Amino acid sequence: MDGSGHVEALGGEAAATKVEERGAPGEGPRALPAAKRMAIAALHAQALRRISREAALAEAAQAYAARLGPSRGSLKKLVSEARAILQFGVAPSVLDDAASLAPDAVLARIETAIRAVNLREVTRARAAALAGGRGGRPTARPTIAYAAVRKLLHLAQAGDPDARAELTAIQDLMGAPPMAHTVHRPAASRRS
Repeated sequence: MDGSGHVEALGGEAAATKVEERGAPGEGPRALPAAKRMAIAALHAQALRRISREAALAEAAQAYAARLGPSRGSLKKLVSEARAILQFGVAPSVLDDAASLAPDAVLARIETAIRAVNLREVTRARAAALAGGRGGRPTARPTIAYAAVRKLLHLAQAGDPDARAELTAIQDLMGAPPMAHTVHRPAASRRS
């Protein structure tokens, strides 16, 4: 940090590094998971520079990527976990009176709040809130309707005229382009 209390170009990663070096009060040095360090850096940047949480998280992610060079997939996962911490693990009141505190006091408050967060519980809460599986994504299992259409498509490709008619009716209802069972057939042989 510079003398004015603003986070330098590292976008808050300096704050997370400082947390690691210092360790928790009374515990000695203890490394935090990268997602928690990223969340600390984002909240610290948000508090000191008064930028949006997403902008602060993007800066923290950039700094983390520049400093440690993780793979793209790894960085995406860390940002996702840090976002979950910020959304579901930390109360908004953590930054309430940050303007009246010294930058180190703000950092200590943020660090204490984030150390108490259970990353697994936070990611589960996010997944439940987004009504999906891990990471909030919908499950990849096919629905009953999708399975039925796939079965019809298989039967139509095998030459079943009733399956072709049913698929054509579904296509007409959806207003979709021709399905695979009609693409390679001459127009005269297609049912309308």
